[in-house]
Amino acid sequence: MTPPGRSPAPRRRHGLRARVVFWYGLLALGLSILLAAVVWILVSRFVATEHASTALTETSVNAAAIQRGLTASDEDIPNLLDTLPSTYREIGLVRYSGEWYSSSPRVSSDDLPADLLTQLGAGVPVRERVSVGEHELLAVGLPLSQPGDAYLELFPLTDLDRVDRVLALALAGGVVATTALGLAAGWAASRYALRPLTEVTKAAAAFAGGDLRARLSAENDPDLRDLASSFNHTADLLAERAAADVRFAADVSHELRTPLT
Repeated sequence: MTPPGRSPAPRRRHGLRARVVFWYGLLALGLSILLAAVVWILVSRFVATEHASTALTETSVNAAAIQRGLTASDEDIPNLLDTLPSTYREIGLVRYSGEWYSSSPRVSSDDLPADLLTQLGAGVPVRERVSVGEHELLAVGLPLSQPGDAYLELFPLTDLDRVDRVLALALAGGVVATTALGLAAGWAASRYALRPLTEVTKAAAAFAGGDLRARLSAENDPDLRDLASSFNHTADLLAERAAADVRFAADVSHELRTPLT
């Protein structure tokens, strides 16, 4: 609290140049965050859509191969799964005659959500993100020709997550760099914009120091023409007043010297 009888200390305000730099930096930060958010949404959705489209295409091709193999012979389904080509697929599962077969002992139908398997068994195509253990996988399933039969593929999402992380880091770096450039631009703009005020300060200091000929020249800047004209007019009046005071002092000194002599 302020002691009785003492006025509170004046609040310290930042200089005009500091405020200009701050607002430039804040504007650059806001615009860069907005742009980064838009880029993140567009690119991440595009990458996710392309990944899902590729997974669906591969699942469709492999499902057709499974269907042909089952039509020819249904005796060795695990071997049929092993012969499927794989570009992105991690695990394939087949539901045949009410029983699930997996291409990997690490994952079985018991590890997958029950509602997903129910929809697939009912002949409904599925495509959703599932958690198996500590891994996130994209599950894409298609029904086969016989009711209840289905083919399901699990695709890893590590590459997709890696792309998202790299994109996030790149955008964060862009936000930092853009903000720094905004601060630098604000500092440069403030120097250029405040240069006339610096000239006014120098002219006023020179005039106060005794240089009565100090004037401002702003013919090339229409925005400062009125300020320069007012300053120069005031300087002319003060110079005339100073000259008049000098003449008056000289006259008084002369009038006083004459009687004394």
